[in-house]
Amino acid sequence: MTSGQHQDPPVKRRHVGLKLLSYLLGFSFIVTLITFGAILLSDYYRGINEYGNSISQIRSGYQQSISYSLWNFDTRQINSQLEGILNFPGVVYVYIESEGSLAHSAGNVLASSDERHSFPLSYQSTGNIYELGELYIDIDYTGLYQELMDKTFEILITQFLKTFSVSVFVLFIVRLLITRRLKVMSDWADSFSLNKLDQPLNLRLHQNEHDELDLVADAINEMREKLKQDVVERQQAQTLLEDTKERLALAIDNAALGFCQYHSHNDRVVCNHHFAKLMGSTQSELEQLSHPMEHLRDLVSGEMAAEQRERFNQLLYGRINRLQACLNLTDFSGQDKWVDTTIQVTRFEENLPAEILICVVDKTKEQQASRQAQELTLSLENKVAKRTEELYEEQQRTKVNIQKLSQQLERQQKNQSNCLQNPFNQLLLQYMNQGNAELLTLTQAYLDIALNGQQDTLDLSQSIKHWMTNKLPLDSIEVDQDLPLSLILEENERLIYFLLDNIILKDPVFPTCERIGLKLSLLGNYASIHISMANHQPLDSQPSAPPAATHLYEYIIGNQMQGEFKRKLTDNQLTIEFSFALIRET
Repeated sequence: MTSGQHQDPPVKRRHVGLKLLSYLLGFSFIVTLITFGAILLSDYYRGINEYGNSISQIRSGYQQSISYSLWNFDTRQINSQLEGILNFPGVVYVYIESEGSLAHSAGNVLASSDERHSFPLSYQSTGNIYELGELYIDIDYTGLYQELMDKTFEILITQFLKTFSVSVFVLFIVRLLITRRLKVMSDWADSFSLNKLDQPLNLRLHQNEHDELDLVADAINEMREKLKQDVVERQQAQTLLEDTKERLALAIDNAALGFCQYHSHNDRVVCNHHFAKLMGSTQSELEQLSHPMEHLRDLVSGEMAAEQRERFNQLLYGRINRLQACLNLTDFSGQDKWVDTTIQVTRFEENLPAEILICVVDKTKEQQASRQAQELTLSLENKVAKRTEELYEEQQRTKVNIQKLSQQLERQQKNQSNCLQNPFNQLLLQYMNQGNAELLTLTQAYLDIALNGQQDTLDLSQSIKHWMTNKLPLDSIEVDQDLPLSLILEENERLIYFLLDNIILKDPVFPTCERIGLKLSLLGNYASIHISMANHQPLDSQPSAPPAATHLYEYIIGNQMQGEFKRKLTDNQLTIEFSFALIRET
C-alpha cells in the first residue's frame, strides 16, 4: 500500500459474550437495587409500625396498672412492670417522674435514644382524679438498623451469586449456540468467492433441529445456489449475445432497414441494399460517390427542406450529435419519398465527426395514407359543420314552438284558475249580501290559512288525536275512535284543524251529543274522515237544517282539496263524512 492511500484505523474487537455478560450484570444490578430499595423501605416502615404498636400496647396494658401500683406504693410491682416494658422491641430506658423528681427507673440510662414517649399517670378515687406522675419511655432504632443492615448484606450476596451464576450460564449457552457458529459464518464469508460457489455453509449442531441461525445459513446457501445459477446464466447470455450480434448483422441486411455508415478519413460510405434502393441508386454507385454526405443532404426537399438541411450541416460540423426526423426526399431517380431517418455521430476526431451512422425506414405509404386521411377528415368536418348549422336552425324553430306552447299552457292555467275562483267569489258575495258577520269572519279565517299556510309532511292520525285531546270535552262525551297507526301525507295542518273545529264543534247538534265517533280510512287516492254524533234521545228537537257555513265547507273540500263533503241527520244520529285527494291535479 502506498503512502498516498488512506488506511482505516484498526477496529477494536470485543466479544459478544462479554458484552452480553456486562449488559446482564448491569441490568440485574439496576433491578436488584430497585428491588432492594423497595424491600428495605418496606421493612423500615414495618419496623417503625411495630415500634408504634409497642407504644400503643404499653399505653393500653401498663398505664393503669402502674398508676394503681404508684397509688398503693407497691415498689416491687412497679419495678416488675418497668422491667416488663423493657422487653418490648426498641425500649432501652423507662422511668417515672413524680413532682419533678425521678421516682422509679429501669434500663440503661446512658443508652442513646431516637424517640421518647410519655404517658400521664393518674388515679381516680371517690370521684376525684389524682395526678401521680409521668411515665417516660426511650426508644432506640439501633436494633432495627442492624436488622436492616444484615438483611441488606444477605440480599446483595444472594442476588449477586444468583445473577452471576445465571449470567455465566447464559454466556456459556451463547458461546455454545451463537458465538461459535457466528465465527464459522465469518470464516466462511472471508473465504467466499465466485470460484468457491460449490462450498456450502453448514452450522447445524443437530441434524433434526433448526434454529434461527440455521435458517440464516439455509438462506445464505440458497443465495449461493442462485448466484451460482446466475453466473451460469450470465455465461450462457454472453455466448448468446455474441451469436445474436452475428445474426443481427444478417437480419439488418435482410430486413427493410436502410443502413449506411460514413467514414470521414476516405470520404466514402458503406451501405446495404435497402439504403441504396431508398435513395434510388445502387450500392456500388453510392459507395463510389465523392462527398456523399453533401449529395445526401441535397436530396432533402419539401416545405421544411431549408431547416432540415441546416440541421444536417450542424451535424456534419459537429455542433449536434444526433438528427432524427421524417424527411421528404427526392431520390436520385427523381421519385418523391418519405423516410424515417436517424443520423448519429458514433466517433469524433478533433471535434469533427469521424464516423456517422445513418438508418432509414421507408414511410412513403404511411405518409400517402396520412394525407388521404387528412383529406377525408377535412371532408367530414365540412359535412359536420353543415349538419351542425342545420341542427341549430331546427333547434331555434323548436324553441319558438316551445315558447308558443308555454304561452298557450299559461292561458289555459289562468282560465282554469278563474273557473276555480268563480264559485268562491260567488259564495263570498252571497255572505256579504246576507250581512252575516260570523260567516264573513269564518271566511276571513279560511283565507288567512289558505294564503299564509304551507303544506308540510304530517301524520294525519296523530294530528286528529292531538285535536281530540285539546278540543273535545272528554269528561262529558264518550269518544269512539278508529284511527290507523299512522297516515303520512302532505297537507296544511292548520286547514285540517280549521275543518275539524268548524264542522264538528260549531255544528248545532254537537252541544247536546253524548257520544261522538271518529274514523279515518284510506280509499285509493283519497283520505276519508267519518264523524258521527249520537244521543240516547231522538234528535227531532234539534235543527235539521245544515249549518250556514256548509257551502264554504263544500267549496274548501270539493274545489281546493278535490274531495267530497256529506252531512246526514237521522232520528238520533248525525253523520258527517268528508274526503280529500292525497295527490291532486294541478
